[in-house]
Amino acid sequence: MGLLLASRGDDAGLHSDMGMMLYEAEEYAAAAEHFMEAGALEREDADHVYNAACCLALAGEKDAALETLARAVALGYADSDHAPEDDDLESLRGSADFRELVTRMGDLEDMWGSAEKAMAEEAWGDAARGYGSAASLAPECAELQHMLGYCLIMNGDLDAAGRAFEAAMGMGFDEGICRYNLACVAAKRGETERAFEMLAGSVEAGFADHELLREDPDLESLHGDSRFAEVVRTVTAPMKLRRELDMAMEFGEFESAADKAAALIDMTPKGEWERASAYNQLATALFMSGDYRGAERAFGAAAEAGQSLENSLYNIACCRSLRGDTEGALEYLGAAVEAGYSDTAHMQTDGDLAAVRGEAGFERVSQMAADREILEGFAAPSWEYLAERSGGQIEANPRDGLAHLQLGWALLRTGRTEEAMRTFERQAELDFMPGIASYNVACCHAIMGNETRAIAAIEKAIDYGFDDAGFMREDPDLANLHGDSRFESLLAAHEHVHDEADHDHEDWDEDEDDDWDDDDDEDDDEDDDEDDDDD
Repeated sequence: MGLLLASRGDDAGLHSDMGMMLYEAEEYAAAAEHFMEAGALEREDADHVYNAACCLALAGEKDAALETLARAVALGYADSDHAPEDDDLESLRGSADFRELVTRMGDLEDMWGSAEKAMAEEAWGDAARGYGSAASLAPECAELQHMLGYCLIMNGDLDAAGRAFEAAMGMGFDEGICRYNLACVAAKRGETERAFEMLAGSVEAGFADHELLREDPDLESLHGDSRFAEVVRTVTAPMKLRRELDMAMEFGEFESAADKAAALIDMTPKGEWERASAYNQLATALFMSGDYRGAERAFGAAAEAGQSLENSLYNIACCRSLRGDTEGALEYLGAAVEAGYSDTAHMQTDGDLAAVRGEAGFERVSQMAADREILEGFAAPSWEYLAERSGGQIEANPRDGLAHLQLGWALLRTGRTEEAMRTFERQAELDFMPGIASYNVACCHAIMGNETRAIAAIEKAIDYGFDDAGFMREDPDLANLHGDSRFESLLAAHEHVHDEADHDHEDWDEDEDDDWDDDDDEDDDEDDDEDDDDD
């Protein structure tokens, strides 16, 4: 499992997410490292590097922040309105270098905008000059080089267009698109062999736009060559196979679906999203046909190819559970939660996990998932961070009810139950969600073994309107009350009151329906057709 997790180290999205979590936790130096790693993996996205500059500025590393910000501009960052107002860069504002970078951003923004306008008007020469000027300010921006190449080829400057597409590809722009455009340049210059060489490389790198391939006038000189038809077949074959795969899955022909998914994987280049999707379909087909070992391997490959890590790990846990490997299932389930899985309701009802649901480790993992869900709602990376943040908010404003709610949760989940109880009591005194506050007080009392006080707090919560009896019966924080006749009687009485209220509501609905029917009867005399529609 460690190898599987480590294999996602080249995922820019994961590095960016980790950078954001560390940023929220005020671990700025570590956040900067992850943003820079994301920027190295997605060289066309200047935002990653800009975020790294912000983190370095917050970490007090001004020189490194300025150097990184300059790199962001070189990559194409051009938001001259945001940067001067960004509080994260406040420590840089007095620097002449910072002011110069902001000026460069503004110039880049203006040139880029002018080039886009000229391109929209099909003024290809002006557009090419505009993109060329912008590229001189952002010499590492792959998108600018690509747009420059497009305008140059449209303006007839094939040599310069070829150089621009080569530069864009070297800077990390989509290789399939760049090689396709280089094939167009070669075809227009009459270089047939090079054109087919570039087309083959384009398809191998993932280019799959069969309509453009067939209709592009730049490739017209290749249409009479039999190799061109073969290129078209190569591009369209995965599409046809994908349709067949979807049909096989829809009709439950899982063995056939698995064969088609395996063939599709062989056709799809590494790094393409379609490859991850094909692995996931292969895993699903194997799973549905009962081959849990094969499905586990395929779910792992899907994660390595870019499929959702948390979902893939969860599915592997299901495979292990169905194979009777409860220890392995819980290990992977815990890894899924650590990777971001937080659907506790599904975990509790998923039949694939029946073998592990009675295990002590399952409750621990389920609680981890519930905690993650709550922490995401509070926009906090950990309970410790939430306690520190909400404690500071209360210090600044002692009447901040939301901060009391968050601090109470953080204290409860870190084992400081009595402090949590007092915090929830204060939340109720502030009249901020008093029903929830009283219920949480009850949970604290129950955890500490104060059953009588817990039941009294539940009564108060019900009086405030907290009425989810089903949740109370299942809440592990109230485990010490389960089986207590007072607790059961309280919930039963509450449910009885609700049943009567629901019955009264249904009677009221029937009365309302009768009145509506009377109105319809009045309309019957006016329009028999409307009566037919109502019936």
